[in-house]
Amino acid sequence: MIGIEEPDVEGGCRFVLEDPGGVPLRTFWNTRPLSLDDFFLLALSLTDLLERLHGFGIVHLDFRPDHLLIEPSTLAAHLIDFRLAVRLDGADGADGADSPPRTEAEGAEWTEEKREEPKGPPDEGETLPYRAPELFLRSPADHRADLFSLGVILYEALTGRLPYEAKRPGEWRHAHLARRPVDPRLWTPNFPRPCARCWTA
Repeated sequence: MIGIEEPDVEGGCRFVLEDPGGVPLRTFWNTRPLSLDDFFLLALSLTDLLERLHGFGIVHLDFRPDHLLIEPSTLAAHLIDFRLAVRLDGADGADGADSPPRTEAEGAEWTEEKREEPKGPPDEGETLPYRAPELFLRSPADHRADLFSLGVILYEALTGRLPYEAKRPGEWRHAHLARRPVDPRLWTPNFPRPCARCWTA
């Protein structure tokens, strides 16, 4: 991430990124079994990535493995595809994460150096497993929507499966609103019980 240029006179802003290289997260974990040490390093890397993004007052709203690039040697993470991203109203540094959100990126120009952004809306079938409950309800969303998606990603990285099983949009909506994930230790018995409570408490 390079940064965000100041809004212009019409209220727009330019989000400037570099091409970091790396491999897609899903490719990475499909070709390299994650040890617990690697899992915790990956968790720290993704958490740090979101902390920096939210520090700019930006909410991604489509945080999922296909939009994450990983450097295999260091597990450093990079985020791509900002089609759904919004900047919170009144955002100014890290404090912006507590400001009321914008419902759409009016006047914002998201640009990326060297990497061409996809066009059109994302495939809904790929986004539903990671979508926060408030987005199913079309309610105002803030940085917590990305944190929900982070939880889904980490569960999948740890267990090799999603925390919920569903096929149709309505089933995903019900799962994310009303169901509790299965304890990840069912598939990863050596995972610390206190950490598993992040999903089961």
